[in-house]
Amino acid sequence: MQTSTFTDRVMEFRHNLEAVSGEFHQTGGWEEVAAFLGRGVAEGRWKKVVSLEETLCQQLTGGGFSLVPTEGVSAECEAMVTSCSALAASTGSVVVTSALTGSRKAFVWPEVHIVVARETQLAATLEEAYTKAMTPSGGQDPSMITIITGPSRTADIEKTLVLGAHGPRQLIVLLIKNL
Repeated sequence: MQTSTFTDRVMEFRHNLEAVSGEFHQTGGWEEVAAFLGRGVAEGRWKKVVSLEETLCQQLTGGGFSLVPTEGVSAECEAMVTSCSALAASTGSVVVTSALTGSRKAFVWPEVHIVVARETQLAATLEEAYTKAMTPSGGQDPSMITIITGPSRTADIEKTLVLGAHGPRQLIVLLIKNL
């Protein structure tokens, strides 16, 4: 894949995610992800950042910040960090599965959903992203696949847009550059 084409794909994903009120940050590695999360806690953006994924908890420790491991999703889970199966540049969508966290609630319960993705997970189209999500990983097949395009939203009542009506009020994608 040519660099300019891949750079265009990253920019397309960013543009499409931000167009639906999502937030995008490109990082150089795990240390920058931990620093971003630590700043969010220090600035009062979130009180507690948790994850159900042991691998993420291990990667995101040090540098003054530790991701809080949790075994279940509860009301205290204000900001949830998850990985993803794929990203779709054409729609700015994140593809997640229940196999990632072992929980269906992790993607819809917390006020803030923070997705940590790698550049290798970025697909051009939604179809390609779905195919990546369905590629067997050697683990358990997911009981749920969800395509997330921006924060939860509705305009059912008097045509007034409300964010967070049926899921997270905020979606943040942290894309780690391939090293």
